[in-house]
Amino acid sequence: QSAAQSLGGSLHRTLQAFHDRGGAEAVSPEALKAALAERWSQAGYESHEEAAASRALGEEILERYHQAAREPGRETLATEVTVQRRYETFVLFGKIDRLDRRPDGALEVIDYKSGRYIHTEDDVRESLAMTVYQLLVARENPGVAVYTGILNLRTGDGAFVLRTEAEHLPRFLALSVSDDP
Repeated sequence: QSAAQSLGGSLHRTLQAFHDRGGAEAVSPEALKAALAERWSQAGYESHEEAAASRALGEEILERYHQAAREPGRETLATEVTVQRRYETFVLFGKIDRLDRRPDGALEVIDYKSGRYIHTEDDVRESLAMTVYQLLVARENPGVAVYTGILNLRTGDGAFVLRTEAEHLPRFLALSVSDDP
């Protein structure tokens, strides 16, 4: 496991616990940082100093995340949840980092990224994983708009898209999903 994977995994586990415990309304920033300490992985770091610097970065990320989590009317429905749909010849599945109900009633699939890369709406549209997540959630929630997006945990920036039904499976996905069981 690399240092980057350790940071990302530690953040994922911490954010899951944060939302399971009630989010920003129930968990203080200090408790969120303590949760990171409990879930911290040392794997992949070349030195104690490197691990300590990464953990400090993780704490900064979580403090920023906690402030942003106070959006009125937003509800986190699930974290780290597997979604799937069986078809005649295959199964589509994926693991969603977070599923929210937005203030307007739409659903939003959120994929966390802890790297330095900034993501765009084109990145989301071209992501096979994001397309599959959106398709699966939309099929389970007919008539509800489903957005998907990538949230950069380091910056708090995100890119989110709402695909039309025709866009649910992009041109690079050569699967026939119209044959529901």
